[in-house]
Amino acid sequence: MTARPRKPAKPAPEVRRRHGARGAPALAAKALGAEAPAARAPRDTLYYDGQCPLCRREMSRLRAARGAAIALVDIHSLGDDTPVDRHELLRTLHLRRADGQWLRGADANVSAWDNTDKARWLALLRWPVVRHIVDLGYRFWAAWRYRRLYGRSPHGQQRRP
Repeated sequence: MTARPRKPAKPAPEVRRRHGARGAPALAAKALGAEAPAARAPRDTLYYDGQCPLCRREMSRLRAARGAAIALVDIHSLGDDTPVDRHELLRTLHLRRADGQWLRGADANVSAWDNTDKARWLALLRWPVVRHIVDLGYRFWAAWRYRRLYGRSPHGQQRRP
């Protein structure tokens, strides 16, 4: 009868607790200043209106779903140096992908939810026939929301009393 090769022993529970699931190698990498691959990887950045209650709720849910995989930036927290005109950012949702590509409106919203449990269902909104209806609805909603919060039409003219 031949002897079976033994499996390597798992680290003791106290080693796993102190050093994470990977044990000592993770500690050694941390000591050398190495970051986790996710921390170094570029990530998407979503610009949202922090004065909009619906937007804040959505961002709270998105933060819970995606965590550090997406940067959520309140437009009102930006100084004068904005990547796009401030009112343009406020008029519609903007997402800058990690590769530098910009998405707006419903495309930005659907892309922001990538890699979450909602991604599969939101992808239906980008089907060719549905896409046009959703984009039209989003444009009307975004214009209404902007006028309600800022008192201007989406094209920058002051609203008449």
